[in-house]
Amino acid sequence: MVIRPEEYSKQATTDMFISNAILGSTQNVKYKLSPWDQDELIKYKKINLPKEIANTEGITLVEDDPQVISRGEILPPDSVHGAAFQVRVGANISIDDVNKIKGDLETPGLGWSYAAPLPVLEKLKKPLPKPGGGYWLYRVVEGRHRWQATMEYKYFPCYIVKGHEADIKTLGQSLNNPDTVTNKRSNDEASIQSTIQEQFEYYKETKGKYGVNPDVTSIVEYMKKNFNHISPNDRKRFAEKCLAAEGILKDLDEHNLSTATALLKKYMPERTCNGTVDANGNVGHLYRNGREDVEENAFIQMSKSILDDAENGVTREHYFMGTLTLRCDGTKKDHNPTSENLDKYRGAAQGCYMRDFIYKMVIPLHKLLVEDKLPNPKIYFLAQNNTKGETKDKTY
Repeated sequence: MVIRPEEYSKQATTDMFISNAILGSTQNVKYKLSPWDQDELIKYKKINLPKEIANTEGITLVEDDPQVISRGEILPPDSVHGAAFQVRVGANISIDDVNKIKGDLETPGLGWSYAAPLPVLEKLKKPLPKPGGGYWLYRVVEGRHRWQATMEYKYFPCYIVKGHEADIKTLGQSLNNPDTVTNKRSNDEASIQSTIQEQFEYYKETKGKYGVNPDVTSIVEYMKKNFNHISPNDRKRFAEKCLAAEGILKDLDEHNLSTATALLKKYMPERTCNGTVDANGNVGHLYRNGREDVEENAFIQMSKSILDDAENGVTREHYFMGTLTLRCDGTKKDHNPTSENLDKYRGAAQGCYMRDFIYKMVIPLHKLLVEDKLPNPKIYFLAQNNTKGETKDKTY
């Protein structure tokens, strides 16, 4: 069951201790004996230091060693105070997870796992006054479940960091990335998108010193550094989605077979790009320039179409509907179309079927065939048939 933090605080207990902790007053509160040992935390610091701290630009440790901080000095993450924040969108406290942590702490032989990555606090740039007197010196960046599960203890184990607000929010979100040790759930798209859009604001406020520039390339690089679990093939689409939510149009559209077919159907219904006959009796194929394997596949489809017509005695035009693939993983090294150089790339692509396929591949292959030098490659099949005892160290 997953609920909001404030709802958990109401549901978990009616003890006055909870309300006092949320209000910031810890007077007359009786805590349980602390279940962790700072020396043990330090002993495992090479393991329990979250790697995201070192990987997030602009973030530094206030203290190299893990700390055990008095709860009264920490702004509660479920506080209504404006400085408290959570990077996840929507409900994010699981009662089951909180109860499991509490159960481990109270179970002999289990207790606190010193090797697990510790919660992370930020040292506030300016102490915040508490309603009952005194000041909060820290706020929770990551560790909301452990905060809720350890409210009966006076001290909270953690690492303490500092950095610009933009970098703190990035760190908070990256600390929620999938983790096999703490069994974190994968960051959902809504949460990451919210963080990216917030970074646009920091970029604007600081005139580019912090945050993320609202363009596809910058967003993709930001995701590669901080949210690498997002598929490389999906980062560009995700970046465009973030920009669209801000009402920012991308410089260049990019088409695949589906989007190109839809465009033609709406604006140029007389044309085709899927190898079928168009309204004028001719045949169109999609040519996506930028990736060699995709270009070569387009050439092969065009060749098959031309050969089919030749075998059937049909003479008609065969054409490409072209589009430039924007720069991404897999594109050619020098391929980088922009709104400024797009026409240059379009001009260079003219004649590509004859130049890059027929003259570079087909004619040389035909020459080898005529000279009886064209090899007929043998196929070595990998082991697949377990029923018949095929072994992995042999081919078939």
